[in-house]
Amino acid sequence: MVISSVIIGSITLIFTLGGTLLFPLCTPCVALPLGVISGFLTSFFEKPQEKSQALTRGAFSGAISGVGAFLGQSIGAAINGLVVGPTEAAIIMERFFGFPETIFNASSWDIQYWISLIGSTICISLFNITLMAGMGAIGGLLWRTFTSSKY
Repeated sequence: MVISSVIIGSITLIFTLGGTLLFPLCTPCVALPLGVISGFLTSFFEKPQEKSQALTRGAFSGAISGVGAFLGQSIGAAINGLVVGPTEAAIIMERFFGFPETIFNASSWDIQYWISLIGSTICISLFNITLMAGMGAIGGLLWRTFTSSKY
């Protein structure tokens, strides 16, 4: 379980980091297939005898791999925050989304920017961990279903 979790966690870290730099809300798209693959690989290596074992080990492996998504998204959000910053974000919000300029002239805009960046990163990252755990359980169950006649 540790082998597949580390392998998929490393891959998830790389893909999530890249995805966060380009489009941060698309990181759950990375978590779906990699969670299934993590659970499938765990069951492939450990060959659980019962479906319940395949489910729990797959879910645990997916959750461990989800830590890679958390790290990748955190690093990507920090890079985005430093590159874009509150001033550039205000310009983008004003030009492309039509928000009035007076919102961003407030003295608390810088603090609001960083709080929303950190808060959204934590929420989406926790969602990714949960999603990868569920998908890992499905991956473990898929392996068990495909090989139930052999073992």
